[in-house]
Amino acid sequence: MGRNLRILQLKKHLDHLVRLDESVYFKIEPFVVEKRYDKGNIIKKPGEKDRFAHFINKGYVAKILPSEKGRDYRLRIFEPGKVAADFDSYFSDQPTDFGLKALTYTSIFELDRELEPRLLQEVPEVIPLASALNRRILKESIQWYQVFLLSRLDGYRAMKNNFQEFMHFFSDKDLAFLFKCKEYQIKKIIKQVNS
Repeated sequence: MGRNLRILQLKKHLDHLVRLDESVYFKIEPFVVEKRYDKGNIIKKPGEKDRFAHFINKGYVAKILPSEKGRDYRLRIFEPGKVAADFDSYFSDQPTDFGLKALTYTSIFELDRELEPRLLQEVPEVIPLASALNRRILKESIQWYQVFLLSRLDGYRAMKNNFQEFMHFFSDKDLAFLFKCKEYQIKKIIKQVNS
């Protein structure tokens, strides 16, 4: 399959939000770069600015925070069809302590934040899709962070119910960090929910 046709994979992921003609995706193509990352590759290093919105075509990506001991903390998982970014860094154009890491082989379409205004100006047909994507990103972020406003037990239940497709990527260490407790406490919660 030629590069020109791979851009249509975006259409498959996004048609449920806003249906655009194939020709619009071919207009988008000059603004995005397709990149592939092997499992374990760093997409954005902690301490750097995130200049890209990373649309995941295939694979899973984690937002990570460096840990003083052992593996980095996985704070959030992004799946195929979603936009991964260190959004604080992307919107503020400032570096943050967070990074992005490929958890599996990953194929991504990247849009440089510098090109986003030009894309919207030169391809105005994409504006309804951009708006729908921004609303979805906001909705998913709220849904994710509301989990941690609940009690640990209810929060873990909500996480398991709403995000079960990638729960296996979180270790007990990650979950304890996210729920601000000790690993033995999260193990007890997991056992209680699973029984």
